[in-house]
Amino acid sequence: MTDVDRELASASVVALSNDVEMGSDIDRLLPRGASGLPYDLVVLPDVVGPVWFVQLGPALATFVGDFAELPPAGIPLRDQKDFRWAWKERRLDQLVALTAECRYQLLDGELTMVVDPAAFDLDLVANEDRAQMTIATVNLCKSQSIRVSTNVLRSTAVSSKSPAYESYVALTRTIPRYPHLLYPDALYSGEVAFQRDVEDDPLPNAVAGLIAKLDDNLRCIRVATISSLWNRSALDSGAGYFGISMEGRRHQMVLSKVDHEEDSRV
Repeated sequence: MTDVDRELASASVVALSNDVEMGSDIDRLLPRGASGLPYDLVVLPDVVGPVWFVQLGPALATFVGDFAELPPAGIPLRDQKDFRWAWKERRLDQLVALTAECRYQLLDGELTMVVDPAAFDLDLVANEDRAQMTIATVNLCKSQSIRVSTNVLRSTAVSSKSPAYESYVALTRTIPRYPHLLYPDALYSGEVAFQRDVEDDPLPNAVAGLIAKLDDNLRCIRVATISSLWNRSALDSGAGYFGISMEGRRHQMVLSKVDHEEDSRV
């Protein structure tokens, strides 16, 4: 892993191998003394790609330095008959397979944002936060950039004397005409380690409804939400990130806080 984007919950990775005899002059030799591992590695700087955080495991070692300053791992490749050529092509094919989902979603920008229904519940958020959430939701609906659960309307109902009534009117005029509605037909039955205290949290079912509509090659979901709903630890170090499993497939959920300046493009 050479770089991270916490806002997108993705990382840039480069391929490594302990088959050091397969290295060429383009590749770099990472000695065991530099990494702390009990073996040398060959770095393949032209075999790179993006992955989601949810695909990463624990760090095995850390190297501080520039790969370009490492010595070449071998002699130049002669031609396609060189046995190292086929080996490197296999390493590239393997990494392409691992990074394909992240690369596709980052480049094609599929509709994978869902609104947090709890952000409209006046028992959980202040009226000012609800107003911000309403403005963001209406704008995202108009640009068709978000999916909205029908549970949102049940969370927003207030009397005409409530200071949040204008918010309710704006949402009821917008959401029913919106084509990307999510109905509560996909219920999430697993445990979700969301870092917030919301009883009967409606967000897992909203996320489950979105996941049920996603193509198999999409696994990163953004949630438009309000920061006050989340514990402080969930918001430290940039956007919050959570893993969620459904039907044997692990997805990742990234928070986009509509009340934070760094997330204002939501």
